Amino acid sequence: MSWGALIVEAKVAGAAVGADCFKWSKIPVAWSGQTLVGVTRNSKIHLYTKSSVSREGFMTRGAGVFAYKRMTCGASTCKVFKLGICMDLIRTGFRFHDGKGTTRDLIRFAKAGEKVMREAESKGQSIPEMYRCKGHDAALARASLLMF
Repeated sequence: MSWGALIVEAKVAGAAVGADCFKWSKIPVAWSGQTLVGVTRNSKIHLYTKSSVSREGFMTRGAGVFAYKRMTCGASTCKVFKLGICMDLIRTGFRFHDGKGTTRDLIRFAKAGEKVMREAESKGQSIPEMYRCKGHDAALARASLLMF
């Protein structure tokens, strides 16, 4: 899992923002916690990208989900690739205040997650188990990713 998401030719409130790679923490702030969707078209293939930082209801106070989806469509078929991870960042000192999380909470969660991802990446490792969701949080994240 990288510490950012590539969004191609995104539109926000009807205005194009161009192709770019965004840090996870910039996704909720730039789009008020909404899922960001990008679209690129050429004569043969349509590429759709979508990314999100979220918290499902009833998750523990330190848990949230990073999700990325890429869909390519040709003349008659589409292929979907989804990538997501549920992280419990309570050991970093992070806590959601309440409910599904405010935009501010989601930004703080994303920044804490980026730090953990960068540290693991700098060591050539995957995200440590102690930061991965377990049990009920993992089940909620799986359901969230299926619907994403």
